[in-house]
Amino acid sequence: MAKPKPSDKSRDRYCVMFLGMHRSGTSALTGVLSKLGSEIPTSAMPASKSNAKGFFEFTKVRDLDGDLVASA
Repeated sequence: MAKPKPSDKSRDRYCVMFLGMHRSGTSALTGVLSKLGSEIPTSAMPASKSNAKGFFEFTKVRDLDGDLVASA
């Protein structure tokens, strides 16, 4: 029996996560990928006085990182 063809609406999805030290360019790289069409979560860190355009780091990942560091 032939395998059904996926509809045009279906697509493979991948998760890409960048990890790095603060001020290492992870937010900039994620921002570039979002401009190229990658979907990004809506829970990004808000803009601050030091970065008026905002960040592309995500609060849940930042919080997880803090928990991991604290547990070590």
